[in-house]
Amino acid sequence: MPRKKPYSGKQKKQQLKEKRTKKGSSDHHLTKSKWQKSATNSEDSAREETSLNSSLKVQTAENTSKYNPERYRLNFRLESRSEIERRKHEAQTKPIQFVPENVLEANIKEIYQPGSELDMPKRPNWSYKMSKEQLESREASYFQKYLNEIYNKFGDQNLSYFEHNLETWRQLWRVLEMSDVVVMVTDVRHPVLHFSPALYEHVVVELKKPLILVLNKIDLVPACVVAAWTSYFKSLFPHLHVVWFTSFPSDTRRLNAKKQESLPKRLAPKKRIYTTQIGPKELLHICQSICGDKVDMSSWEDKIEQDLGKLGFSSNDTSPAHQASCGDGSDKHKTLTENQQALNYESGDGEIDTKKTEAFEDGKLTIGFVGHPNVGKSSLMNGLIGRKVVSTSVTPGHTKYFQTYFLTPTVKLCDSPGLVFPSLIDKQQQVLSGIYPVAQVREPYTPVGYLASRLNLVNILRLKHPSSDASEKWTPWDISEAWANQRNYKTAKAARPDVYRAANSILRMAVDGRLCMYMRPPKFAEEKGIWEQHENTVGLLTLRTTGHFHGNIACDSDGRPLYLEDFVGYSSESIADSNSMSGFSEDSDPEDYDTDDTDGNKTLDQDDFDVMENKFSALAMMDDE
Repeated sequence: MPRKKPYSGKQKKQQLKEKRTKKGSSDHHLTKSKWQKSATNSEDSAREETSLNSSLKVQTAENTSKYNPERYRLNFRLESRSEIERRKHEAQTKPIQFVPENVLEANIKEIYQPGSELDMPKRPNWSYKMSKEQLESREASYFQKYLNEIYNKFGDQNLSYFEHNLETWRQLWRVLEMSDVVVMVTDVRHPVLHFSPALYEHVVVELKKPLILVLNKIDLVPACVVAAWTSYFKSLFPHLHVVWFTSFPSDTRRLNAKKQESLPKRLAPKKRIYTTQIGPKELLHICQSICGDKVDMSSWEDKIEQDLGKLGFSSNDTSPAHQASCGDGSDKHKTLTENQQALNYESGDGEIDTKKTEAFEDGKLTIGFVGHPNVGKSSLMNGLIGRKVVSTSVTPGHTKYFQTYFLTPTVKLCDSPGLVFPSLIDKQQQVLSGIYPVAQVREPYTPVGYLASRLNLVNILRLKHPSSDASEKWTPWDISEAWANQRNYKTAKAARPDVYRAANSILRMAVDGRLCMYMRPPKFAEEKGIWEQHENTVGLLTLRTTGHFHGNIACDSDGRPLYLEDFVGYSSESIADSNSMSGFSEDSDPEDYDTDDTDGNKTLDQDDFDVMENKFSALAMMDDE
């Protein structure tokens, strides 16, 4: 072996300089992904690709290996530096103003504008005679044209974040084609953000398949809100089935809120229980009404009875959740043929030719789960199966490609990766609802201000103004800085308050449900008294009071229950008591926040949720004496 030659510092500097030059030249232009490269086979697709790259700044990573780990990564439009600096300046100078409760009411027609260019991309016409390159080129050209039409119509500022990765849309197309029943999963806190009317029209009208809407995480909002959303969707989409679902186990102890202090300690279960009693039986009844005698679901029914037996419940009696979410059965219990006859299907425009497959082939039912990222599709599958078979994460986009699993020999579940449909909602709402990854938020202060105008974060977190003046008005930057001081977040070099980390922590708590901002259907504030007495509300409350459903239990990012008796919500009555936003209490101590999460960030300890003084004290630190 030859002797090693000395490597001088000058040579090392030259080597690093060459590496930087090489890397800079490769990153100067946006790297084309596999589907973009295949599109250059045709002259039209090449022109469209050039137009797309010049108008849409989508950041992708270069990969020269055969396997590209970034292939299914969530891709969103890259914001300009000037836009970020402008919002950052507003967060530092513009005081927070509370908004009335009716501002949280949302109309789905204003968000998605059915019939406009916001329609979802659909798989172009294809045949088995086409080669792989021809098929990918056609799909890429169509998708680029679809993106250009959207941005030409609405511009960069009006559009929300939405999926720019064609590979993710391809996963959705495959799942829709192979599924006999499509289940759209939504977070009940923001259902209008997660429900796409374009997907409803595509599945029900064009594909002629039944669609089931799952209102997931119903334990995070009041029962009257769940009932109001159920009625709202059924009135707008008459052929839609609605099911309630929660992944929290039934044997979890809940907090008795009759006492305001000195409650005993509670420990989280050592092992996560995935079996749930709210949702599986209701989903089974709807699938039975759709399939009729074409699929034998006795094995699924037996499995549900066994799972409920382990929890100490019986599935023989019809639960109030089934009666409330599925209706009385007079118009929903139809076979697939009857449903198709009842629908007035419109013929397509000829550009979409979905390959028809035989429904319930070989006597098997395929259920496809679709929806936005972070709404709980994978957790729902684990709840149906009764154990963890699909990996889950609080980070949006954790599921990269569709996965199938046989629930029973005759029922197959298909989990698709979450993707974001184009809409006109505020980008801050997308961040707070978990659609956009918090780790990718370059300017988190504007979403914090959006949340603080709807939730009294000062009272919830018991913050003290950084200026030590209780009468000083609060800005999103002040809230982030106060939270950094309280949690002792410091920058590495200068030991200043780490404002970015604090704002990021607040956003993560909002996504996890610890800071629970939820939307209401139109006219909910006016009709709140009616919804509180609605039969669906009574049915859900019956489950909570009889022990069949221990509601209002939030959990952290690790799935540990936080034992919240009441929801962390917003009430218009709190505006008058919180105009100064100086809700600091001397009972709180920043050192009480002493639990670290897996990333080394300090998080609220479970024992910090012993007492609920009001809807804004869920995260307050309470003495145990």
